[in-house]
Formats: sequence, C-alpha cells, structure tokens
Amino acid sequence: MNTKMLIEGHEGRKSKAYRCTAGKTTVGIGRNLDDVGLSDDEIDYLYANDIRRVDEALSKYPWAAELPVVRRAACQDLMFNLGPNRFAGFQKFIRAMSLGLYDLAASELVDSRWFDQVGRRGPRIVSMIKTGRWPP
Repeated sequence: MNTKMLIEGHEGRKSKAYRCTAGKTTVGIGRNLDDVGLSDDEIDYLYANDIRRVDEALSKYPWAAELPVVRRAACQDLMFNLGPNRFAGFQKFIRAMSLGLYDLAASELVDSRWFDQVGRRGPRIVSMIKTGRWPP
C-alpha cells in the first residue's frame, strides 16, 4: 500500500468526466476540474495523445501521408473535430482528396452540415484544402 493506492481506492479511477458527490466535474483519480482544472503541461500531454490518435486514424487513408503539410494539417483538424467515424462519412470529400481534386474536396466540405456548424473553422479548413496555404 502507498498513498496513490490509498487515494485511488477512495476516489476510484474514471476515464470520463463525472459529477462527484459534491457536484463537481471530476475525472481521473478524483481530479476536480471545476476548481483545479488542468495545467498547461497536462493540456499539452492530452493534446499530444489526441494528435497521435488523429494521425493513426488518418494513416488508414494512404493519400493522407502524401499530402503537403498545410493540406495534411487541414485533414488532421477535420479528423480531430469529427472523429474517425464521422470523418469516414465524408466519402465524396475523401474520394476527391485521394484523387488530388482539392477544389472538389473543398466544395464537398462547403456542402456539408459540418460547414454550417463549425463557425470560422469551416472557411479556414476549406481555404487550406483549396489553396494549400495557411489561413491568415
């Protein structure tokens, strides 16, 4: 037995946020997100893991590895935002990207419900796909 085992035994280990008995949003081993939050190091750690998952999911599309950096970043952003299952649903976009038809791929994004839901993210990602340049 040690301190970690003692506290984890009392708090439990939760991979998803929940409300503790005091009504606070809690995650992990009793981390009170409402009052303590996350440090920059913790945010960066979580983000690095998320990007690894994004890259792993994108690796299922052979064309993605060949993309120039800006278009790849746009696809990473899409995968990050949508998740692998919803990303896979963008079949016309994926087909256009696989053929290097970037104007068509951008148009497919504009024609999606996603574009209307994501505010400024939509036009920025569409521009990156279309032009291969970082947004201003």
